[in-house]
Amino acid sequence: RKSLGGNPSSESVMASKEGGTLQIQAFLLVFSLILLSSPNKISGRKSPENRLCHQQNEDDNEEESRTIRRSMFPDDFIFGVATSAYQIEGAYLEDGKGLSNWDVFTHVPGNVPHGDTGDVADDHYHRYMEDIENLHKLGVDAYRFS
Repeated sequence: RKSLGGNPSSESVMASKEGGTLQIQAFLLVFSLILLSSPNKISGRKSPENRLCHQQNEDDNEEESRTIRRSMFPDDFIFGVATSAYQIEGAYLEDGKGLSNWDVFTHVPGNVPHGDTGDVADDHYHRYMEDIENLHKLGVDAYRFS
């Protein structure tokens, strides 16, 4: 049975959420353990005073004067990043994932300009290993996934 707008009925949404929630919780637990298992490996702090906090733009002549280095912060300063699941995850309804409120909202015509959705987003669901490597390259100390 389908509801208005071609979305799955509330019964099928609830059934798919049960299995999907456990999979997401397991993924987040494993992902958190990987990130927390070795802070020095993940943060890449071999020479914190020289590590750039952003990538330089070769076309910008004033880049050096605007470069932020870890040495500008206290030794115990924690550099962190955060993401929002809907904005990066993607994988709409894959592997038993249930609908989120945003999934329902963005699939109603007229709610979002140009009909944009997070069905693919940044595709973190499929590219999470690449994303972990990017966190490593950035040298962050903390990561929050919500």
